[in-house]
Amino acid sequence: ARSVPMAAVTGPSGELVELLRAALDDGVDVLVADATTAEHLDRVAAAAVAAADGRDLVWVSSDPGPGSVALARALG
Repeated sequence: ARSVPMAAVTGPSGELVELLRAALDDGVDVLVADATTAEHLDRVAAAAVAAADGRDLVWVSSDPGPGSVALARALG
């Protein structure tokens, strides 16, 4: 597991995508992202989808509400 710090969530979106992509490259199978707003959730979800582009990967959210909605929206 690897945590995604708030600084990464609120920083430049390209850096967030690269952080998630690096975790996937390292074989991390669980990512835990900190978020305090709906915008943070949307940023993490969009970055997760971008980081997984071209990979055989299924994202799963354990959030029973807004986090899952953000991920579903990002996945299209």
